[in-house]
Amino acid sequence: MKLFPPGICEYCGRSGKHPECEQAVAEAVLRYRKADEELLRKYAEHGVYGVHGPKSAQSFAQACARLESYLGRPLSFDRASALEASSWWFLPEGWIGMIGFIVEKGAGLVYPLGSGLASRTSLPDVGARWSAILEYVSGHVQPVQTKDA
Repeated sequence: MKLFPPGICEYCGRSGKHPECEQAVAEAVLRYRKADEELLRKYAEHGVYGVHGPKSAQSFAQACARLESYLGRPLSFDRASALEASSWWFLPEGWIGMIGFIVEKGAGLVYPLGSGLASRTSLPDVGARWSAILEYVSGHVQPVQTKDA
């Protein structure tokens, strides 16, 4: 998605093409990807996003059912963007102001990850999604009361 019309630099917003801006963007993307890979290695059950294998699929279905029950409607997100950890799922069911939800595997507790959480993480080169997940991991997010709880 482009922010500016053709001929306007996507990095600085000025007219023209700027090699220094293109270099800065390339470096920022590389740092962001590196941070993402490190966080996946640390937290993701399989080291990647998505659902992997029958046990993962069953656990994912349970987490989705729990979140659907809480929201009272079907979910609409790309399952390839979900993240399975050893004891929880990140489900990127979001909208303006909501990054997604953590659903704990055992207790089925649902934790909303509002976009305001993104500003509370001070790690460099970490996007909003990981900032919110790290706030949950750090114990700074409270679960919501669900009908089934």
